[in-house]
Amino acid sequence: MNTLAWVLQVVLAVVFLLHGLAYTVAYSALARRMRERRGPVSPPLPPAFRQFIGVAELAAAFGLIVPPAIHLDAWLAPLSAAGLVIVMVGAAILHARRREFPAFAVTVVLGGLAAVTLFLRWQVVPL
Repeated sequence: MNTLAWVLQVVLAVVFLLHGLAYTVAYSALARRMRERRGPVSPPLPPAFRQFIGVAELAAAFGLIVPPAIHLDAWLAPLSAAGLVIVMVGAAILHARRREFPAFAVTVVLGGLAAVTLFLRWQVVPL
């Protein structure tokens, strides 16, 4: 179970590191590529809120891997997973309201993986 928890932590960390970087550093290129692919996109998030989400995702990616890897404040890993669950619930609501069903499905899967990671690290194989 510990191996499964680590695999989930690494997968989530990579996904949210990349998405957090896209939301904080490279958002204009991402938005331009989305417009070219899908045409006009839904109304964008306010820039400050988008950057807040990106920073939260980057912090969660860091918290999932670094503290447990160096055995310092490893309790941050399940809290990072809990934070991702909260962010994914909000993202699922946003995508459902916008009728972006493929993005909604991805969000639900990632939120589920974060919830499983939270459960594993909090109850089954704590660090």
